[in-house]
Amino acid sequence: MTSLKNKYIAAILAVFFGAFGAHKFYLDKFVSGLIRLVLFTFFFLWGYSFGREVLFMIGFVEGIILLLMSYDNFNEHYNQNMDVSNRPWGKVTVTPKVKNNPYLKTGNEKYKEFDYTGAIEDYTKGLVINPHDNVLHFNLACAYSLTEDSDKSFYHLNKAVEFGYKDLENIKTKDDLSFIRVQPEFENFVKNNFSTNNPNQTKEGGIEENSEELPDLLGQIKILNQKREKGELSDDDYFEERKKLLG
Repeated sequence: MTSLKNKYIAAILAVFFGAFGAHKFYLDKFVSGLIRLVLFTFFFLWGYSFGREVLFMIGFVEGIILLLMSYDNFNEHYNQNMDVSNRPWGKVTVTPKVKNNPYLKTGNEKYKEFDYTGAIEDYTKGLVINPHDNVLHFNLACAYSLTEDSDKSFYHLNKAVEFGYKDLENIKTKDDLSFIRVQPEFENFVKNNFSTNNPNQTKEGGIEENSEELPDLLGQIKILNQKREKGELSDDDYFEERKKLLG
């Protein structure tokens, strides 16, 4: 399994050991790393000091490039199978990407047919597969706004922005979010960079974010996880119960 790569480690390896291709091996570029190692060995055995110096210089330059590279650019190149929240070293979190989430598609179909309750059910199931999907959270925010459930709409809108939803102007203009835009807490939500100030504040001040406010399906999945961790459920029983919940 491919592990999460850190640009600082890659840069250090390139600066000090780039001539040997150490950073290439670290970044899973095995062919490039092997070529670099073979070249260095060849120059070393035949006494070509200039060739070795060139390799060290190339490694140094590559290290500087890695160091100056943005997190997004680095992750795009070297963490392609991961969704990484770009935080300082030591605070990086990662979750596997989920491609073609089936519940996003079925939820969208129901949403277009004005079946908002059905869409909410499917989007919620999609979050069980990928809880950090900002599109699912945004769509849930819209669906809950259309069903005039402001608490859950704000909750999922906050999560959408937290997990990387970038089109903030859409939040201000999208017709489906009209209901929550007329709520008194929306102004504070926008002023706080589209985030809730206090995750435990009451409805009068914003959003009451606790396990009771989460969709029922997610709560049931959480209970199953807890039982599994305590040993009350075997792995087989856990997956069987989870399968039943997902329908």
